[in-house]
Amino acid sequence: AEYMGGMSDLLSPIIYVIGDESESFWCFVGLMERWKGNFERDQVPMKKQLTQIQNLICHLEPKLHNHLSQYGETNYCFLFRWILINFKREFPFDDILKLWEVLWSDFMGPEFHLFCVIAGLCYHTETIIEKNMDTDDILKFVNDLKDHMDVDMMLMNAELALRKYQIV
Repeated sequence: AEYMGGMSDLLSPIIYVIGDESESFWCFVGLMERWKGNFERDQVPMKKQLTQIQNLICHLEPKLHNHLSQYGETNYCFLFRWILINFKREFPFDDILKLWEVLWSDFMGPEFHLFCVIAGLCYHTETIIEKNMDTDDILKFVNDLKDHMDVDMMLMNAELALRKYQIV
């Protein structure tokens, strides 16, 4: 596979934590095996994840889903970066290490990253609705959340969303 944008975002913390370039390389190879779908040119796996998020939000946060539907939003593309690089640009470095440890352990399941995305967005449901944001507004809003998100709150809300979904 060839290099694509976002890969260095995933590699840099690995090099920092592991220290050794050779070991870091093999860890990165393993990670890319796991996340290779995020970097496919046709983006089919990314589109599938965005559809899963849309379906989950429909069940977990119907007010937000209805708001987005009124603007014809069906692909949730404004969440693309969060999924592609596992929030790497959204949190300070130490928070990324914490988040990635949770996500990559699969302790909460292999799809838990989707619930983190949902938690990150749904935390702002009232703001999005009150300001009557369309998709362009939400994209700007989501991008402006960089360094203004609480990783512990997001993980807690993601776990609650996962448990709520499991009950439904």
